[in-house]
Amino acid sequence: MAQVLLNENSQDRITNSEKIEFIKDLARKISSNKASAEYINSLDSLSPNDRLTVYYSTEDKELAEKLVKVIPEIEQRLNKMFDVKEPFPIELILYNDLDQFRKSNDIAESQRLLGLYINKSIHMANTKVSEEIYQTSSLDLDLQDLNYEEEIIHTLEHEYTHYYIRGFLAENNLKEDIPRWFDEGLAVYYGSEGYLTDVEFEFPDLKNSAIPLQDLMGYIEWEKNTESETASDIAYNESFMMVYELIKTKGEKVITDILLKGIPKAQDLSTNEKTQFTESFLEQVGMTMDDFQNQVLTKYSKSK
Repeated sequence: MAQVLLNENSQDRITNSEKIEFIKDLARKISSNKASAEYINSLDSLSPNDRLTVYYSTEDKELAEKLVKVIPEIEQRLNKMFDVKEPFPIELILYNDLDQFRKSNDIAESQRLLGLYINKSIHMANTKVSEEIYQTSSLDLDLQDLNYEEEIIHTLEHEYTHYYIRGFLAENNLKEDIPRWFDEGLAVYYGSEGYLTDVEFEFPDLKNSAIPLQDLMGYIEWEKNTESETASDIAYNESFMMVYELIKTKGEKVITDILLKGIPKAQDLSTNEKTQFTESFLEQVGMTMDDFQNQVLTKYSKSK
């Protein structure tokens, strides 16, 4: 996380207050990493192969085994786009306590997160914790028929997409930091079955509430513009809309083409990453990100 922030901050001038926030964030991450390591050491584990290790509490053994069984299917779908030859090792940690989940991963109470990918590991809430997270939501959600085990599987698909994107970037010797909206849009795409060509989604009308994609490029920008649960929902929804429309109109290959030309090489320390991605997007899509966003938002607006 610190490296992500350093990479971003190196591109633009930052204020003293931003430097202070960076230091505070770094301290929180160090504390979170310690809490996470202590928790993982208390768990059982299973390793179906030499690349995957799942950590779980005793009561989650059945859930852990179910997640292991669905991973080959998830990888098969992701490989159709990213064609990762040798994915690097990954750890999956299941949490059975909400406070521990939040403390270990520096998650604010206002965030409705069931999982997250951090540095070659996926951290996820179990069914009990997932239910508690939804129950504390500030949004008006219909929870009556919600299947939390299915939600966990969708979360795994989402976080596994982040992992596979990093595998693709690593095999092509590219930096692992990509625009946040692009990263999250792809993760929602696979976590919501957006990849099914015969599925049509009824997207919300965001024409008057969407956040400019340029304001959702980096980690700091994303966090700043998604502090509320409502803003977070908007950001995830519009990111998914953009990726969905990109693939439906241009085909899946446009995603890897944008990445291959839009992400600097791992050893490149001089390139402005935002500029390179923006130029690659324009080249591959035939319009700027702003124009594409406006086109998509208008398409799904109820009052065009």
